[in-house]
Amino acid sequence: MPTLSLDGQTVTVPPGSTLLEAARQLGLAIPTLCWRQGFEPSTSCMVCAVKIAGRAQMLPACATPAAEGMVVTTDDEDIRRHRREVMELILSEHAGDCEAPCQSACPAHLDIPAMARALQSGALATAAALAHEALVLPQSLGMICPGPCEKACRRGRHDAAVAIGALHRAAAAHGPPPATPPRAAGSVLSQTSGLQDGTASVPGRCPGLTNDALSGRRTGGPQGPADAVVKPVTVVGAGPAGLAAAAALARRGWACQVLDDHDAAGGMLRCGVGADRLPPAVLEAEVAAIAALGVVFRLGRGLESAADLERLRGESSAVLLAMGTGAAVVADLGLAMRDGVLVVDRERATTSQPGVFAAGGIARDTRRLAVRAVASGRAAAEQIDAFLRQADPPTTAPAVVVRLGALREGEMEAFLSQASPAPRAEAAATGPLAPPDAAGEAARCLHCDCRAQHACALREVAGACGASPQRWTGTRRTVTLDTTHPEVIYEPGKCIACGLCIQACARAGERLGLAFHWRGMQVRVGAPLNETLAAALTLAAADCVAVCPTGALAWKRD
Repeated sequence: MPTLSLDGQTVTVPPGSTLLEAARQLGLAIPTLCWRQGFEPSTSCMVCAVKIAGRAQMLPACATPAAEGMVVTTDDEDIRRHRREVMELILSEHAGDCEAPCQSACPAHLDIPAMARALQSGALATAAALAHEALVLPQSLGMICPGPCEKACRRGRHDAAVAIGALHRAAAAHGPPPATPPRAAGSVLSQTSGLQDGTASVPGRCPGLTNDALSGRRTGGPQGPADAVVKPVTVVGAGPAGLAAAAALARRGWACQVLDDHDAAGGMLRCGVGADRLPPAVLEAEVAAIAALGVVFRLGRGLESAADLERLRGESSAVLLAMGTGAAVVADLGLAMRDGVLVVDRERATTSQPGVFAAGGIARDTRRLAVRAVASGRAAAEQIDAFLRQADPPTTAPAVVVRLGALREGEMEAFLSQASPAPRAEAAATGPLAPPDAAGEAARCLHCDCRAQHACALREVAGACGASPQRWTGTRRTVTLDTTHPEVIYEPGKCIACGLCIQACARAGERLGLAFHWRGMQVRVGAPLNETLAAALTLAAADCVAVCPTGALAWKRD
């Protein structure tokens, strides 16, 4: 059994172990991309390279046997630079968008291609869940949003953009409402109404929290047992940002109340948008759906002074200010201001008072776009959730995102090959698209996203190595799509020739399986003997998708 040293630590490993296995035995993290446990190493990426004393060149840890007396360095500046450069070269060739342009352009980051695939297949519940989770008010936004996503839609370069607003409006209208957490539902309360249990609300701007539904009873989660009781979160402002934050907090199991000095919820959606563009009944139904999550609305009440805010802080586990752009009362709340503007940490959504957060137009320039306010409210809710759980605040650092940029000759045709040629369908002012019409419009989507974006080893390793997709430009491959398999899509321009799928086919006993084609820099994976992907993958499709590290092989349905 060889004994060796890695980063100054001594370890003894079984005969035949690799340096990667020795490092893992010590708990040392070495990034890998083309390696999988139980598969033969291919050393196609070289991201796991390490230094060995006495060797002039770095060697791949995944394939280098551990030997007696080796002195190995797994992490230093040279190694980190090597790994970063290797990943940047791989990213420079990657022929695909990590996220579809429409999703990147949406301030709320709605996964539009996934929603379209769900609508196209008739999975209304899935489509509705995606729309509600990201947009909170998907029907209202579908009627009034100016559609930055549609302006970015790649289909618009060919004929007309996909009617994305009409799609999420239809998904919400025909799909089930948001799932209700397992605790008492909330209600919309006017200034004179009682609370849920019939207890009269305490008069004043900041009434006492006497209702059991506002006890802060959480439905379980990372903080502690399901019967843990804390004070409720109070959101001040029932506009898009406040509604989005309240819904997001309720979905995470926190009791939440919303205060607003108007007699109805909706903010500028109610006061600043005409009924001809947004019928009140549509907005009221979406507010009622938020109340059904357990959110209590206390309307006709707001904040007027620092004393009001201090009293509210004492009655709440956290306070979120979401009163909208130009709220004059902000200057009277005793919070830090700069040049007449509330001082807010843009990443953490925090103000100068502990436990007081801010979102929407009061915190940042939303350009009077409701969808931007919704995104701000959801982001603030994530920070509040971490604050209440005493966890590290979620980072807002963007993941590695590869972008195709302008399409080359023939690439639009490749995308169009999997889309309907039908003209754009428009929703009527009187109602949403019917499910068959929504499915037809969804079929126009080019699906130019990456189906593996949420579980992509390439993005994960590139981020860990600090690699930039913009380091090298003009070197990417051409987009080609193999859609001959009924369930799997293959994009050769994303393949790094790791051979994991070839091994998976052999293990599954495929008659044809997959094989390497060409040589050198041109080597690619494909079906042998000019057969189709459908003929090659009759047994191992799931295994191939599971081991592919770059999304080159992915499920069509994802």
